[in-house]
Amino acid sequence: FILHLCCRDFAAAAAVVAAARQVFKNVGVQSWAESKVMIAVWGDEGLEMPLTDPSGRSLFQGQAAWLQEQVNSRHRRNWAKIDRFTAALRLLPAPDRLAS
Repeated sequence: FILHLCCRDFAAAAAVVAAARQVFKNVGVQSWAESKVMIAVWGDEGLEMPLTDPSGRSLFQGQAAWLQEQVNSRHRRNWAKIDRFTAALRLLPAPDRLAS
């Protein structure tokens, strides 16, 4: 997944980036303007693989349970990381105390 966040200023963005980096490897500022800073957080539990060959034949025929477990395992890890990230965000000070 890719999560885009809009922060009101660099102080808020720095706090969110610090919280995200506790959990995710790929976090960064995407853009900024006068009154907002855009941050992107990339989830690192992706599963990119072909399911069929070029002719359309299944590459995992007879292995549906194994494939389902692979997908569900990554899904559970992503949700666990999202839970850790949201917990870290909840520990941040109120926005009015982040301003420099």
